[in-house]
Amino acid sequence: EIEVTHNQDGTVTLTPHMHTEEEGLLITPVYDAATRTVEHCFSFGTEDTPSALELNGAGDMLYFVNGAVWRMDVTDSELPDEPFVEDRQTKYYGLGIDPVTGEVYVADAVDYQQPGKIYRYSAEGELQDSFTVGVSPGEFCFKY
Repeated sequence: EIEVTHNQDGTVTLTPHMHTEEEGLLITPVYDAATRTVEHCFSFGTEDTPSALELNGAGDMLYFVNGAVWRMDVTDSELPDEPFVEDRQTKYYGLGIDPVTGEVYVADAVDYQQPGKIYRYSAEGELQDSFTVGVSPGEFCFKY
């Protein structure tokens, strides 16, 4: 069971991930802020490391990094079977979704010591281009 704590200041604290020894799974809860309940839990394998959760501009698609880049509808009750962007045997470290165009920006930290790379994909998952950036890229900001 996932513990949800409603703090006096109106914020909510919950354990975003937890390992269960008996099942060997990483559990990630989906929390409904309106009803203040856990709606659903997604189970990942113990070797998985889901991170960099991002929503598209419409708020109906969820993207995350777990080796590859994954995309799913926010109403899905199962994790996707196929990645949105294949794992390139790199260190995907950050993710950004352009809220207007839907383009997906993936940050590759390379080795966390040398300049990283950014890969830009269309909203359909086609590689558009890539470019070199500073060390350990991980965050994106879109200005319109």
